[in-house]
Amino acid sequence: MKSNSVYVVSLIQGLIKFLNSVSIMKMFSLLFCNTFFVLTQGNPPLQIELLRVFLSHLQTIDGVDYGIEKTTFAKTRLPATNVIPTNYIIFWTPIIDNLAEFEQFSIPGTVTITVTAVTNTHFITLNSLHLDIVENTIEVKPLDKSDSTVYKVTGKSEPSNEFYLLELNEALSEGKEYSIFIEFTSYIATTKLNGIYLTGYLDPETNEFSNVLTTQFQASAARQAFPCFDEPWVKATFKIYVGYDRQRYIALSNGQEVRETPHPTMPSGWSLKEFNETVKMSTYLIAIVIANYKYVEAPADIFPKPVRIYGPSHLINGQKGGDYAATKAAEFLAYFEKYYEIEYKMDKMDSVAIPAFWFGAMENWGLNIYRENNLMYFNQLSTEAERESTTLVLAHELCHQWFGNLVTAEFWDQIWVNEGLATYFEYIAVAEVVPEFHTLTLRQHKVFQVAMAFDASEASHPLINYAERKHKYDKLMEVFDRITYRKGASLIRMMEGFLTLRTLKNGLKNFLKKKSYEGANQNELFQILTEEGHQDGTLPLNRTVKEVMDTWSLQSGFPLVSVTKSSKSRIHVTQERFVKDVKYSNGSILDPHDLWTIPVAVATADNPDFDDLTPDFWIEKDVRFKSIEGYDTTKWILFNADAAGYYRVLYDDTLLNLLLDQLNNDPTVISVVSRSQLIDDYFTFWVHKFIQVEDTLQLTKYLGHETEAVVWTTVFSHLRPILNKVSDTLTFNAFRSYLAPKLIQALTLIGFEQLPHHNGTNVILRSELLDWACSLQHARCLTYASKLFSEWHASPGMNPIPVDIRSVVYCAALANGDADTFAAALTMYKSLSTSGIDKSLLFVAFGCANDANFIIP
Repeated sequence: MKSNSVYVVSLIQGLIKFLNSVSIMKMFSLLFCNTFFVLTQGNPPLQIELLRVFLSHLQTIDGVDYGIEKTTFAKTRLPATNVIPTNYIIFWTPIIDNLAEFEQFSIPGTVTITVTAVTNTHFITLNSLHLDIVENTIEVKPLDKSDSTVYKVTGKSEPSNEFYLLELNEALSEGKEYSIFIEFTSYIATTKLNGIYLTGYLDPETNEFSNVLTTQFQASAARQAFPCFDEPWVKATFKIYVGYDRQRYIALSNGQEVRETPHPTMPSGWSLKEFNETVKMSTYLIAIVIANYKYVEAPADIFPKPVRIYGPSHLINGQKGGDYAATKAAEFLAYFEKYYEIEYKMDKMDSVAIPAFWFGAMENWGLNIYRENNLMYFNQLSTEAERESTTLVLAHELCHQWFGNLVTAEFWDQIWVNEGLATYFEYIAVAEVVPEFHTLTLRQHKVFQVAMAFDASEASHPLINYAERKHKYDKLMEVFDRITYRKGASLIRMMEGFLTLRTLKNGLKNFLKKKSYEGANQNELFQILTEEGHQDGTLPLNRTVKEVMDTWSLQSGFPLVSVTKSSKSRIHVTQERFVKDVKYSNGSILDPHDLWTIPVAVATADNPDFDDLTPDFWIEKDVRFKSIEGYDTTKWILFNADAAGYYRVLYDDTLLNLLLDQLNNDPTVISVVSRSQLIDDYFTFWVHKFIQVEDTLQLTKYLGHETEAVVWTTVFSHLRPILNKVSDTLTFNAFRSYLAPKLIQALTLIGFEQLPHHNGTNVILRSELLDWACSLQHARCLTYASKLFSEWHASPGMNPIPVDIRSVVYCAALANGDADTFAAALTMYKSLSTSGIDKSLLFVAFGCANDANFIIP
């Protein structure tokens, strides 16, 4: 499709008409962005990817663009702590609506903190940001009733450090307990997504806007809600009370509701809700929600504690959007309890759908908060790709109830210990609980390859960087990225390879037990894994996990391992930093000292074992070149078996050709993950001019026999930018002639038709293959799409097109149809419900029409 001014005008006219018919601004924004992406790219295909991108990133509600908001951080950490908190009692009464005699968006509150003096001291330093503290209410009292000391307190704010300092006329005594009482007012944020903030949704049942108050305290926004010791290692228990208008809303917090009483200082209809005291935890895990929400609860026979999904009534009761998440959340909790042999510590698990949320989700202990589209799944309306995404996010957040909440990174420079482990386990848990998604192979692309692509760039950073990050809060938000999550998970999988899964699993269970309710760092994790490896005999006694893993966690990037044949039984191996278009200030490409301790597992034609990933040999961190004996170089040899190691492998022509022969003869001999990684490595090598394009394309010749989703996903990720470049050039025909037959071959093997019993990865792969085949204008795919579209037109009341391929079918039908097809689509579009997904998908598909005379009237 080529863009032209007439077509642009017609689409703008359609957009305006659609806006007039649809009250939900969010949907308009999605369609607007999506359509104009199509216009700028020129070609209509790959509809599935377009929808995924914009659905996952759209965050605009009520005219406020929340997508650019970032949490602010203090310049300085808390000084040496003179007191340690053990308990907080917090009262909040958020004024959400306009109320006489009360300032709207204010939150009157009090906090009572029980502390233990670590040393004799006259000073207490708290974190505080944007709080109005009533200084004459501050009281410090000894809990020992026999101690009659009266403390005079002077309070002083230090906004630049986000501190509030208390100076006492008498010293606190080491080892004794005290209470600190502070009255304050905090404020509801209305233009940002941290602290206690306000969002909302348009209720289709009343056509009115309904407010939603929620929280996001990670990493350092709890100090915006109450004075506290706001660092992750400083843990305490929390007793929370929330005042709210019970005639309009419900109120939730981390603990189960204890009781509700009339609010003593608010108008009639207001309640004060008391929640159970939490277990010992970090301040960033506190959460409250006040909203007009309903819930669905998981069956009690799955998990013994209440597991509920909260959201707007039209999503929970009307569309049953929380049913799937409720069941799976309970199943994941049961799975993790059994896996870790540690019970879930809170008294319930609530998960809440929030319209505007900065992260995809947040693991607040007992009250997980999700961006709405990451929690809601609608049977027969949501795609399998959306179900997969929801399932993975659920698993990630629920894993955090152990890794992250029970054991917490002691500070934010160690956050990969939380996020890397949760990312690692989300794929393992889904593989057990929802096996149809094949997540143990899927993670090779979604985790490993995504991490490597970013880690080779100038924007990368070490997992741990003590010198630059430890004392700079303003840099903290930057570490919540692909390195922390995906590289962290990839390195844990590498440890699984060289330690074995059994040793890693036992070591992680011991880590959880030894560090429960505490902050932890990577050295403590590595020490426990070393002890387990030495005990099991899976790690040589002269090697430690720290010695190995420091080379991976304290520097950015990863190695390129080059393998060349030396003789019939000898191979030469070298390591160097893999770089992607990066030059250092001195003009050199790499620092010669940046090397790694590399575990190398090898599979061969004589021993094609992709299950035992213990190293056949190691390349040490001070070794650039190594010669290896004992391999038959007349047969194929694959280094980094099953891609367990976090590095790329480049073969000489002789060794590569042997691997190519095996792929072309029987690709299944080589593991699925290794096939995916070979393709990822060699496309990357070509893009960055390590090899010629012919070497890369050799690896794609066998693809007509490939039926594994992770391999095709890797292929598509590399071919997508190529397609965008050649779509309007003469090269397109050659590109189509080469790839389209392979797509059809693969479709034939897995089946063109989606049958009722098909689910999971099978459905997702079929939809992506069809998307590509139709976008490359293969006749069989276009005929199939036209047939399905005609069947729908003949019986518009019953759409026979599987929801997973509707965007593909609509686009293909309009891109290749005539005026009658366009008129039929327009008629159906006008007859569809304004809130239905088909109307929005069909509207986007109008952008695929090739004829500029097809105008939306």
